Amino acid sequence: MGLPQVERTITHKLLHRKRPQLFPMLDSITSPHLGERQAWTTIHRDLTNHSQEFAELEDWFAELASAYGGVRLTRLRIHDNPPVGGPAS
Repeated sequence: MGLPQVERTITHKLLHRKRPQLFPMLDSITSPHLGERQAWTTIHRDLTNHSQEFAELEDWFAELASAYGGVRLTRLRIHDNPPVGGPAS
């Protein structure tokens, strides 16, 4: 993909920084947990299979963002940073 001197990790970090709502954070820390070459498939499966849970988390974060003047988080951003003590707590 792209330029030979630009590694996959750098490409993903740049894309994530530019469009975090579209590109997940995939680097040497996150990729092993998602399956090195199957990360996009894993993320899609997680977001699809747990769509109700992610919808609840989106709503929960939206309420927090509204109350504290923050920014809403998309499902992909929530997947990048799973919350501890979410709405079920």
